[in-house]
Amino acid sequence: MAEAGSGNIHISFYDYTLTYLKHAEYDGSDWSTVIVENTADVGQYSSLALDSFNRPRISYYDNTNKELKYAAWNVSTWIIESIDSNGDVGWYTSLKLDGSNRARISYYDFSNKDLKYAA
Repeated sequence: MAEAGSGNIHISFYDYTLTYLKHAEYDGSDWSTVIVENTADVGQYSSLALDSFNRPRISYYDNTNKELKYAAWNVSTWIIESIDSNGDVGWYTSLKLDGSNRARISYYDFSNKDLKYAA
């Protein structure tokens, strides 16, 4: 969860019914929810941060491909990329953005039983 400068609340979550990653925003009176990624089983262990323009960024686990992924809203669409796909990685993500809006992600590598860090 993150709060924008406007007071809007943002959350990311895994929809267990559809097995999709979703983003929701509360503007003080209503929630709006969108699908971030709906390819196979994606979105577990998500972590959300807002960049300096209050655009959401999300790190998450892709259970189908066993990889760490990252989604960034660019005002019109979600840009999705694979960050680490070496083994079964991406569990329990924690996302922070630095002063230049670059992602810093810690996550668990299940294959090697290691804590990892991506920048």
